[in-house]
Amino acid sequence: MKDFDKIIGRNAITMIYFFTSQCVPCEAMEPALDQFERRMAGRVDIYRINTDADENAYLLYRYMIRTTPTLIYFRKGDEIRRCEGPLTYKELLALQEQVETVEHVCLN
Repeated sequence: MKDFDKIIGRNAITMIYFFTSQCVPCEAMEPALDQFERRMAGRVDIYRINTDADENAYLLYRYMIRTTPTLIYFRKGDEIRRCEGPLTYKELLALQEQVETVEHVCLN
């Protein structure tokens, strides 16, 4: 992904969703992620990274992606939360709440 460091280096909370095109759990999670993305517009920046693409291969090693789907939250370039495996819409909301709670505590 072009400009990856710039994207995760921003002050805003950024979620990177790593998936593969042949991943059945990834496909099953897509509707929940789409719904989550619509609801969280303006609260979290979400980027989807297809790990099948050759230009993204270095990210697998850099962030030790062992399975898909994998979600990683970043803020100012630092990883603040990671979750491996498929999530439901409600689980995505709960994960977001955890991230925002940690961020709120850390910023105070």
